[in-house]
Amino acid sequence: MERVIEKLKTNDPTKQVIANHLLGICKKEPAFIDKILNPNKTLDDALTYIAQRAREKAKNKRVLAVADEEVFGWVVHYFDDMDLEVKGTAKAEVVHSSVAKKKDKKDNPVYQSLKKTIKEEKDKACAEQLSLFELGL
Repeated sequence: MERVIEKLKTNDPTKQVIANHLLGICKKEPAFIDKILNPNKTLDDALTYIAQRAREKAKNKRVLAVADEEVFGWVVHYFDDMDLEVKGTAKAEVVHSSVAKKKDKKDNPVYQSLKKTIKEEKDKACAEQLSLFELGL
């Protein structure tokens, strides 16, 4: 178990959440330890895989919220599937649910981002909409 802890050691808060989840799985299912220790599997590639899956799910949306359980499922799938290779990189802004649950909306980055996106979409829709006066009706 010490080797797993060493491999998953990180200072990145997002990676820490995932690492803690994986450690919990290893405690319940010791057979999963070998999958974590696979030299071809890394926490960085797991995050890239998560970002790629989220991008697929989002399609053309600018903002996407994904439940923790689904993200953790993607992580487990990444480490569980020995043939799964992550190619390239994927950049995404990750906000863990503990940040998203802040009560003060002024300080909540998720709320502010969503608010900005909604305003931009609304402004875009209004700019494209013709008024009855412009149509001469």
